[in-house]
Amino acid sequence: MCLISALSRATSAAADDLPTSGMAERVQACTPCHGVEGRGTNDPYFPRLAGKPSGYLYNQLLAFRSGRRKYRR
Repeated sequence: MCLISALSRATSAAADDLPTSGMAERVQACTPCHGVEGRGTNDPYFPRLAGKPSGYLYNQLLAFRSGRRKYRR
C-alpha cells in the first residue's frame, strides 16, 4: 500500500468519527448581525465577514473570547 493511499484511508476513517453537525449550525449565532453567509445586512455597524481571510476571522474570535476585543453595541 502506498503512503498516499494509507493517508487517504486514515483521513476518511477520522472524518467518519467527527460530529455530524455542520457549519450551518455553528454560524447561526452570527447570521442575524453579519447576514447570510457573512454577506452583511442593511446595518452598516456590523462588518461583512464574507471574503475575509480565515486567519483574520480566527484571530478576532480569539480576541473576543479572551476579552481583548469587546462587543460595544
